[in-house]
Amino acid sequence: SNTKENFIIVYADTIKGENTGGNPDTQVEMVLTANNTAPVRYFKVPAEFPSSFGLVFDSFSTAGCRTDYFEQQEYLHYDPWWGHRVTLKLVSSDNETSPDLPAGSGPIVKLYFTIPAGATVGESAVVDLNGYETFLPEYQGPLAIYQVETVDGEITVSESCCAVRGDADHDGGLTPLDASYFVDW
Repeated sequence: SNTKENFIIVYADTIKGENTGGNPDTQVEMVLTANNTAPVRYFKVPAEFPSSFGLVFDSFSTAGCRTDYFEQQEYLHYDPWWGHRVTLKLVSSDNETSPDLPAGSGPIVKLYFTIPAGATVGESAVVDLNGYETFLPEYQGPLAIYQVETVDGEITVSESCCAVRGDADHDGGLTPLDASYFVDW
């Protein structure tokens, strides 16, 4: 082992929820993306989703994500009805039969929610990834165990008909801002 006096490691790692939307009485998928600058063996991913229109958490999946080979994919905490919150535990392996997730950026998990039939178009719900009580967003790997910064995602109830083709920023119309939004994305 090596020892370095007065040595500080700073990671700029994050978990980010995408903004998404759907019609009343439909299921929506919110992809959570992780940026990790060091290998990660274990992700702790909390999500709170209170909403005025009764957003319902259905399930999660890692299919097609960077963590789809992780051996443990389970709930660390599950309270979707009263507290409107869950915490996921994603572990590559407890006994090194699967590799740690290498440094990189990309989707790690997909959350599935149902927008109730009575939801009003234009309503939205923030999916808060900052954590609650002892369930805080955390990465664990061979180099460190640390809490990460988060960017919340948002689910918006959209029109029950058709989207406007070319409306990249989803403001309901075609404007020059759509091109700017698309280029930034």
